[in-house]
Amino acid sequence: RHRQGRCASNYARGHYTIGKEITGPVLDRIRKLADQCTGLQGFLVFHSFGRGTDSGFTSLLMERLSNSRPIWCPIPASTSLWPRMPVISAEKAYHEQLTVAEITNACFEPANQMVKCDPRHGKYMACCLLYRGDVVPKDVNAATATIKAKRSIQFVDWCPTGF
Repeated sequence: RHRQGRCASNYARGHYTIGKEITGPVLDRIRKLADQCTGLQGFLVFHSFGRGTDSGFTSLLMERLSNSRPIWCPIPASTSLWPRMPVISAEKAYHEQLTVAEITNACFEPANQMVKCDPRHGKYMACCLLYRGDVVPKDVNAATATIKAKRSIQFVDWCPTGF
């Protein structure tokens, strides 16, 4: 949040109004950090597409970064595969009692990815599942343990916990 106001989850405010006020200081901070590096290869910018403020400000920041230095070529490769995306249809969720395991399994279905990829043909570095509502941690732990036991998805060797 900016000290003088909020963007109220509005793309236009994040991009054209409040975003313009804070882009300068953010770019200065990025430049200072980059100048301290001896062999800068690039950097990652993590953001979501689900809210207007974040996507508005980040798109403005990416525009400014691409114009500020030719070696800074932003590639939006660090976006989440499924930010705030419902993996169960509203109709199904309204008429059926879904278990935590069913919802968790749906997260890893190729049809539920926002990019054209099959997550079963690669390895995850980590996975963060956020549940809202009346969810018991015991059910979440059981669902993730089942996914790990099935080995339908793989994690890199150097990150043993995965979830």
